[in-house]
Amino acid sequence: MDATIFVNPPIDYRIVPFWFWNSALDEGEIVRQIHEMAEKGIGGFCLSARPGLRIPYLSNAWFDRVDIAVKAAKEHGLQVWLHDEFPSPGSLSGERVALGFPQYRAQYLTFRETTVQGGQQVDIELPWSTVLRAVAVPLRRDRCLWENAEDIGEYIGLCQRREIFQETKDKNAYHAHRYLGQDMAYRLYWKAPAGRWRVLVFMQRAFEPPEFSGASFDPYNAEAVAHFLETSCQPYADRLGDAFGKTIPALLTSEATAPGNPLPWTALLPGAFLERNQYDLLNCLPALITSFGPNTARIRYDYFQTLSELLRDNFHKTC
Repeated sequence: MDATIFVNPPIDYRIVPFWFWNSALDEGEIVRQIHEMAEKGIGGFCLSARPGLRIPYLSNAWFDRVDIAVKAAKEHGLQVWLHDEFPSPGSLSGERVALGFPQYRAQYLTFRETTVQGGQQVDIELPWSTVLRAVAVPLRRDRCLWENAEDIGEYIGLCQRREIFQETKDKNAYHAHRYLGQDMAYRLYWKAPAGRWRVLVFMQRAFEPPEFSGASFDPYNAEAVAHFLETSCQPYADRLGDAFGKTIPALLTSEATAPGNPLPWTALLPGAFLERNQYDLLNCLPALITSFGPNTARIRYDYFQTLSELLRDNFHKTC
């Protein structure tokens, strides 16, 4: 290695820290801090909006300040990376994608289970979600006999979690009393035959972001990714396109998938899985959480590999 390069490395080898923008963003202060970063040998910075920001994100005021930062960075030969995860890490688009198109919201796979004896009434309230499969499998010495499993999806129906009784004093009212229901849910109501049974219900649910975080969009869905690019990246290109590939190397996305999600899902997965692997994933969902016979490992591999390929083709190759 050339010692002079090690002592004074080119811009591509210098550190590029996050620069949190969480104030009123005084224009003079932006220029001053960039000048100081250049003096200290920083290679550039990654602009990242954060709580505390006092101007509207992605407004003209925001882009005016980004433009000032890009021009000042160019004068000093610094790089400007853009980071779209406002208002928090994991919310790539600040919920803009999911806001107008709820079908693009990130999904995950969840389940409910219980073990019952023959003759016992199973009565389970299920969240308002898309039920993918409900199955009851007989047990023999705690081993599931999957060859004798029964589909019990027809035993699931609707229920109301909240009931309201209203009485009106209006003498002209058509009904003086009303009995109303709110907060819909599903309910599994099934009586177990003789023997011992394990009951499993699998559901697709929209990702519920943790407190102080925003929604994530479905990165496995090409249409959702295209809408993300249109709402989150295109505004930068429209205003700063001349700097792309020069002062602005790229836009950083650090968490493409919803965080803390053990079983990712997308409505596109069953079809993509069938096309890739030539068998039905929905019939094999128990393999993702428990032993499902000699093909358990294969099913899990095919599940994660199909998701990986969807993410590669619809997100990484596009973004």
